[in-house]
Amino acid sequence: MKEFIQYLKKKNTIELLELISFSQLFPENHGKNLRLEIIQSLIINNLNEVENETNYDGTLNAIREFFPSDSREDPPETSFTENFLFMNGNNIVFPGIVIDSTTIVQKMSSIILLEKNKVPKNVKEIIGNAMFFMLDIYNLIATENGLERYMKPVQEEMDLYFPEEASFKEGKDTISFSTEEIQATYDKLKINYDVIDEFLFDWEHNTIDIEDYDKNPLLFKPFIKHEDRYYLATPNSQMYALDNFIVNTLKSNNCLEEIVDLFDSDIIRDTKIQLVKMGWLRTDLHKKIDSKTKILKGESFWQFDENKIAYINVLSNRADDLELEDRTNVVLSSVKSTINESHYEYFAIFIMSTYTTIEPQYLGLRDIKEANNVIVTSIFDLKRITSKWKLDKLSLWKYAKSFKTAQDKGLNIGPGYSILTYYSHYEYNHGSFFSSDEAYGGVFFDFSIQGNIIIDDNLKTDKHGVLRYMEGRGFGYTPVFKEDTYGPLYVSEELFLGEYKKIFEGFGFPIWIIENDKSNPHSKHFVDAVAFWLNELSQSKHILYEFDGPIEIAISISEDFFNLEHQRKNESSEIEDITYELKPEMGKIIINTPDSFHKLLHRRDNQGERKLMKVILESISRTMEIYKKPFIGEEEILLGIDDSIPLGPAKMILTAISENNLLIDNRNIPNVRYIPKSDCSYVLENVLGWVSNEEAIPEEIEGKESKIKMLVDCVNAIIKEIRKELKKYDTFELLKFLLSKNEAIVQHQEYRKLYIPARIACFEKYKDINEEYKETEADIVNVGLSLRCLIEFSVAEPYYGSKRPNNDDVDYLLALVQEMIYFGTVQDSIRFDIDDPKIGLLPSGRLGINKDFYTNVLTNYNTANNQDVLLDYVNNFEDNFSVKDDAETDSGSSTYYDNVDEVFSTDWGIALPEIYSISHFLAEYCLSHEKSFCFLAEKEFIDLINKETSFTQEKIQAYLKVVTLTSRGKIDKAPKGYEMPEIFPWRYNRKLSLLRKPLIKIDIPNEGTKFLWGARFMIKSAGNLFYQFSNASLRTDPKHYGVLNLIAKRNNIKGRNYRNSVLKWLNENTSLEIIPFEVKIEPKGTLTADKNYGDIDILAFDEDKRIIYSLECKNTRHAKIMYDFQRDLKNYVTLQVPKHIRRHSWLSENQDKVIEKFGLRKKVYRVVSMIISSYQLPVKFLNETDLPIYSFNEIKRTNFFS
Repeated sequence: MKEFIQYLKKKNTIELLELISFSQLFPENHGKNLRLEIIQSLIINNLNEVENETNYDGTLNAIREFFPSDSREDPPETSFTENFLFMNGNNIVFPGIVIDSTTIVQKMSSIILLEKNKVPKNVKEIIGNAMFFMLDIYNLIATENGLERYMKPVQEEMDLYFPEEASFKEGKDTISFSTEEIQATYDKLKINYDVIDEFLFDWEHNTIDIEDYDKNPLLFKPFIKHEDRYYLATPNSQMYALDNFIVNTLKSNNCLEEIVDLFDSDIIRDTKIQLVKMGWLRTDLHKKIDSKTKILKGESFWQFDENKIAYINVLSNRADDLELEDRTNVVLSSVKSTINESHYEYFAIFIMSTYTTIEPQYLGLRDIKEANNVIVTSIFDLKRITSKWKLDKLSLWKYAKSFKTAQDKGLNIGPGYSILTYYSHYEYNHGSFFSSDEAYGGVFFDFSIQGNIIIDDNLKTDKHGVLRYMEGRGFGYTPVFKEDTYGPLYVSEELFLGEYKKIFEGFGFPIWIIENDKSNPHSKHFVDAVAFWLNELSQSKHILYEFDGPIEIAISISEDFFNLEHQRKNESSEIEDITYELKPEMGKIIINTPDSFHKLLHRRDNQGERKLMKVILESISRTMEIYKKPFIGEEEILLGIDDSIPLGPAKMILTAISENNLLIDNRNIPNVRYIPKSDCSYVLENVLGWVSNEEAIPEEIEGKESKIKMLVDCVNAIIKEIRKELKKYDTFELLKFLLSKNEAIVQHQEYRKLYIPARIACFEKYKDINEEYKETEADIVNVGLSLRCLIEFSVAEPYYGSKRPNNDDVDYLLALVQEMIYFGTVQDSIRFDIDDPKIGLLPSGRLGINKDFYTNVLTNYNTANNQDVLLDYVNNFEDNFSVKDDAETDSGSSTYYDNVDEVFSTDWGIALPEIYSISHFLAEYCLSHEKSFCFLAEKEFIDLINKETSFTQEKIQAYLKVVTLTSRGKIDKAPKGYEMPEIFPWRYNRKLSLLRKPLIKIDIPNEGTKFLWGARFMIKSAGNLFYQFSNASLRTDPKHYGVLNLIAKRNNIKGRNYRNSVLKWLNENTSLEIIPFEVKIEPKGTLTADKNYGDIDILAFDEDKRIIYSLECKNTRHAKIMYDFQRDLKNYVTLQVPKHIRRHSWLSENQDKVIEKFGLRKKVYRVVSMIISSYQLPVKFLNETDLPIYSFNEIKRTNFFS
């Protein structure tokens, strides 16, 4: 330091002060604040009158040499700039390195100046003037230097960053002000005294102690005055200085206590909002517990699972030093006595309410015996993790459980960090604090983890204020946050008050889109649609607006707009026009959408939404015209709509109704829950501990049989754990819980067929919908399969315990099933010689399984399948909106299906349409009673079908025989007459699966036999029977000769139908010359040969490219399991492909015969042979085949023949 002070004596210190001040306006120096503050302090302590010209480069090198680094500097945990919404609108501010300083100061100033309180008027004026001045002056500095809100730090190197000399000379005057400039600011803000004095450090009479850097006066008073000019010495201390000023002003006027109390109330409200966002429900336990336990301000009780209660304590700033642990134990003990249920669990969450950053709070807790899990966090960090990870109602609980488990196992978790760091580590490790591979005794972090989360969240949400007219209050600013990433679209924070409002800023002025009636649950769809299409229209050269105020569009639709009965009444009525009403003094437009407009929206295309947006653009133009602003005429509006909303399938408002498809009915179902990673991690961390293994598991298990044994042991160990857990439950209650969850999965899967293609049509240019689909499809498939298997297991071994089902514990059961299926699948891949992965004990204690096969082969296979499925969704999308006419059936087809029905009636006692009819009736019975699943006593059930349908007792009994799932005695034992694979959950198309037998029959002690069923799943199962028969994959008993004969014939029928569908598509979508019949290559065939080379399914020619196409059409099954992979490998590698290769060789060698027979114009052709399969074939991903294989959808989506 002494050397630097000597250096200063020879330099122009005012110019150095300007340099250090100006350098703080660059994000490259954010996080290097301590060095810059120390340098600036030394400069101010040693100001001189030297006026010699500075050698700029030499000065920079000297400063860097004197201050190369400082070990006390941590990575920044704040954005470089932030936004401060005040009465004057949005202001760019500098938070420095103090976390949450902007939010706290904004909240405090809002409480003081806008909320009802007893703060004297003169005190409010002092604080208000200081706020206006400091915000205005700093915002001016930021804008003049091209800074924007929420800029990220630029952490490139340790050295201090300095601008180029020319930039410094050009910009240095922006951080200093003459007396006249300050007075001009006062005049603009109507301030009649020197408010800058409150933030002015008297350097002439005070010296800065650079050792006590936390108390550096420049942090509180960042300005100095030198020769009638004001210099901003530390720009980055803006929020810290305001925080200090507000608190000291309140203290000196005896107002702090009231404001802090109001601040605590504000934090309580914010906490409630975050808990509601997670799906938590507030209870009335505070009214019921022991009257001796008085509930304090900030304490509340919330339920977040069937058997879990959270005690929330927003820690008051005014609270005395009480023993928090003792208080919590007393309260929870009283709650437990009130609930009086032994199976309940309790969660204590402490929310820090910190009204100032000057005196940061810290909280360390001893063990709280009455709470199963405990979390301490700030409300600001709680908001961030709910934003970043979209927490569901159990996310925090599972995190807390994992944290506690890690600590109980002796893992040393580095202290002193916020929940952001810990939760990030937990997410990174798939819901665990332990690594899946490595062993370690402790985990340690740096502050960049939580810092990056804070910085990224600021950018992601982009919170700021938007101008709007508020009835009765006039124009003002409302805080909004960014929800969509594809355009300048925001959502008002009034969302948390139950009002859904979107804001579009793409035209240079705000357009508010709101619900005219917030109680109508359907108007949200219109708000989203209008916001989306405004963003699209703003990109058209025809749609240009100029306006200097906000416009508000209120969408009005009736409550009956989507009501099915109401729509039926309007079927014959003409479509009425959408009308609008203008309130120009408020900048408001009310869009009135008549009920008959539903018919236009329900078209296969987006004509309805085009019409809606035309009216909205007309209403905006009319508003512009009233305000004498440039407006857009009808011709330009129509051109803009054709540009941005071309007639087609892009629809934001989906009007498909459940009358046509009961599976999409969304009534009376819970939210879909995927299987949490934390539960899967727990299973994988513990499964080897459940295995009874006398020998130590090596790092690498040698030999196929040893690997299979290890995996089978894991499967058996998990089954044992499942059985242990199932014994705790009453199976009947558990089944009801599981059936409800399964109904949600079925509805979700079916609705995706409608929702996903709509997203593709609208959002494909903004988002990778394929990737989005892939990420969620794996989750939905896993939970769907695991749920069905868990239901099967529960039926297989009924128990009569007392534990009530809840989501947390069912998550664990589902994770057990999922990992059991995984181990079973891997052992099948080894057993069938599809894969031979390295397996062994990892340092972490888990069983390691090399996943190359899964990450390469299966990933590629699944990706191709997903792309094919999405194409089917898109191609079938319009069917959801069409009115289906009764199709005529030709007599041949009718005769065939009459015969099918007769054969099934003979063998099964009931025809497939009759099965579907009864299942559909049972589904409608549930839904008509506003239930997603039902249960009835055996006699009631049979009587119901008997009375409400025309089916005989014999038909009903036959139906029950086909669709009923009963107990088989043991989870892991096949019933008599069935082989073990029929009960392996990782096998597909099992005769004992829930999908095949969706009606559950269970005996209940003292109550008799009951039937249970899920509405949507009954229909799905019946539809699956039709699909399996049509696809010739239906499995039945060997004694059912008639059905087996039908299925054998179906193979030929489906092959012929598939070949014809490929032929039809090629004729309609390509320019190929196609031979309409199958071409035989044999001694007496269409093409004569020395022997029989088989038929060419489709022979086609591309004369321009001189290609002969030999297309083999294979109506294949969708391979879902390792057994299917093995089957395809054997079939295609050893049988099909060699046969087609021989045919290909003959064609290549005998082109002259093809040319002569079909009159081709040219003499030399290239023969291209390929297999076109109805589904992706695994063999193409497992082996290099000599013949290319494509799925039919792959041919379509890649425009193969173009």
